[in-house]
Amino acid sequence: MQVIANIVFLTFVVNTYISAVRIGSFNLHQYGSKKAADATLTNYIAEILNDFDLAIIQEVSDATIKAPYVLHDALNKVSKSGAYSITLSERVGRSLTKEQFVFFNRESTSGVKLINYYLYNDNEDYFERPP
Repeated sequence: MQVIANIVFLTFVVNTYISAVRIGSFNLHQYGSKKAADATLTNYIAEILNDFDLAIIQEVSDATIKAPYVLHDALNKVSKSGAYSITLSERVGRSLTKEQFVFFNRESTSGVKLINYYLYNDNEDYFERPP
C-alpha cells in the first residue's frame, strides 16, 4: 500500500512541476484574405493550432494584415485553456509579394513571455532566401 501511495504522490509532483510546452510551426502557403474568408478552412487551422502552446505560422501574405487577426480570433474561440497573444513580423520578401511570420502564444500554458523579437537579416542567404 505504501508503494502505491508513493507512486501516486510522485505522479502528482511530477505532473505539477514538470510540464511540456507544445510548439508547432506551419507553412500555410500564402494564407491571405481569400483563405481567411473561408470560415471552414480558418476554423480547421485554428483547431490544429489549438493543440499547441506556441504556434509559428509562415507565409502569411495578406497586404491588409487582416488575415492573421481573423485566424487569431478563430483560435481564441476554440481555445479552452486560455487566450493566445499574437505577434506579427514585418512583411519581408524580395518581390512585390511580401510575406510575414505570425507567432501565437498561449502564455497560460506555455509559461513563455515574449520580451522582444527580430528577424535575422540574411542578406548573404546563408540559411535560405527569404520569401
